[in-house]
Amino acid sequence: MRGGRWIMAFFSAFREWAREKRITIIRRLIALFIFVLLNSIIFGMFEFGRDPTLRYVLLPNASCRYIVNAPTYCYYYSLQQWLQGGYSTLYVDMITPMLIVLVLIVALGRTWCSWACPFGLTQELLMSIRQSLRIPHLQLSRKWISLLDQLKYAILFFTLLIAVATGIPSLGLVEYSATLSLPYCQICPAQGFFTLLQAPFGYTSAALPITAIIVLVLFVVGSFFIRMFWCRICPMGALMALFNKLSLVWLRKDPSKCTKCRICLRVCPQDFHTVYEEMEKENITGPECTLCGRCVECCPEPGALGLLAFNKTIIESKPKE
Repeated sequence: MRGGRWIMAFFSAFREWAREKRITIIRRLIALFIFVLLNSIIFGMFEFGRDPTLRYVLLPNASCRYIVNAPTYCYYYSLQQWLQGGYSTLYVDMITPMLIVLVLIVALGRTWCSWACPFGLTQELLMSIRQSLRIPHLQLSRKWISLLDQLKYAILFFTLLIAVATGIPSLGLVEYSATLSLPYCQICPAQGFFTLLQAPFGYTSAALPITAIIVLVLFVVGSFFIRMFWCRICPMGALMALFNKLSLVWLRKDPSKCTKCRICLRVCPQDFHTVYEEMEKENITGPECTLCGRCVECCPEPGALGLLAFNKTIIESKPKE
């Protein structure tokens, strides 16, 4: 009976997706399309990931090295690999791919998190299952929200520090480079997630280390009870957050039309308080905003909120029908 309940909740979650407003449907379909492309081999598209030129177009999302025949990798894996290769490789191998990454980040900001990342899509599915089971999410205090937000910057700093330290022979840590290889990849849920996803299709036989299993369980449980849990602590999101204000995709607010109803804050999966509290600036895009558009969809005041791309309005708030 309990297993049947979970199966029914799973299908109920997909029905809930169909009832969402159009921007959420479009966003999730785009994320699903990218998920299929990244995992093309298990969907029968064997040749898609074999073009070597795609390896130089690194993506600001979880396009993981643990995906067999992946068309490209996430920039964070490659950045760690280059840093651990030593400073002599930095200026030759890193500049062009990282410049492309920076252009992609500045152009689209953290839309990569909510519109293109497989983990963003997975977390939304877990949230929908929880809602279908009528299990409330954990309400985080401002202190905990801030703590989790800052944690991703700490992970960003220490994983890159370890990568740099083990890549410089004069520091005497080269002998630990194998143990500390790709430090973030060792604590990223992608290893366990994609390995288990591909295992039934026979495309991977890699044994999962205990760390990968623990992190995957943490990811699933945390994302089930805390909205967009991993997005709050992901170092890839942290690096994108530093440039989010420069993004050509941005969140607009007209304070004169805001009635302080708090709906925008209640529906925000990141608990981004600025969308509710800011009453002076027009551009309210902040580091923690993933530009998912949920606040715009749910705002009942016409024109109070808008999601813009290249100064063109994608969606604007309007009264509920």
